[in-house]
Amino acid sequence: MTAGADLILALEYVPMRVMCDLLGVPHEDVPIFAAWADALSPVFLLMSPDQIDAATHAIEALLGYLGELVDRRRGQPGDDLISALIAAEDQGNRLTHEELLDMVANMLVGGHDTTASQIGCTLFELLRRPEIVAELTSRPQSIPSAVDETLRIQPAIGFFPRTVVEPIEIDGAVPAPGTLLGLATSSANRDPLVWDRPDDFVLDRFEKTGAPRLLAFGTGPHYCLGANLARMTLSEVVRGLVEHPADPSVDLSDIKWRMVLGRSPVSLPIKLR
Repeated sequence: MTAGADLILALEYVPMRVMCDLLGVPHEDVPIFAAWADALSPVFLLMSPDQIDAATHAIEALLGYLGELVDRRRGQPGDDLISALIAAEDQGNRLTHEELLDMVANMLVGGHDTTASQIGCTLFELLRRPEIVAELTSRPQSIPSAVDETLRIQPAIGFFPRTVVEPIEIDGAVPAPGTLLGLATSSANRDPLVWDRPDDFVLDRFEKTGAPRLLAFGTGPHYCLGANLARMTLSEVVRGLVEHPADPSVDLSDIKWRMVLGRSPVSLPIKLR
């Protein structure tokens, strides 16, 4: 008998489970946190009035929950990140209570849909390339490079909003301070002046000395603090696909896509070999 599943449905809570494990949030509350994070994810983009209302209710509920959790951890510290942040707040006076709550809320929201959406994009690209998955079976050390190549070719987030703070010339135009720009990292990651064979999937691209810098996680002071955690999560998901080979049970050219903060397939039905 051939077993089947929808990878998007099966893996939708993986990033949130990782974050909740780090923070010491009970597993049974993961779906609640994921729902709050989904409502809050559009705050990084333009929002409709309904989205603003949903995000307002979500942040109020999230901060209320985290406030109670912090109070419990203050009395019963554990081996988790919230307890470590409380220690920093109490011992060094480096974090206020409000800063602690804001930091935890940002980690939960920033690390949920971004990674969950990229899981869908990464698996989509690998299911299209069974020869790459087969090669990874004998070269599991190349899984991190394969993950970065899927981030380059099929990023869940293809642009970053940035606000101009001082006049800067861009291709002859000078946007005024306060102008909102969308930096197209998906285009930069395929720039033929930078990348060799930019439209091809090159498994060992990021194993080579002098490989260009991937811009999927930003750069400079805006570089994503959770980049290593996201890469680790994606690598473990890919490892699961390599160890349990599967084939798409639908035509991948007909896959529907959705967007919350990141863009990803709505579903990825597969059958295990």
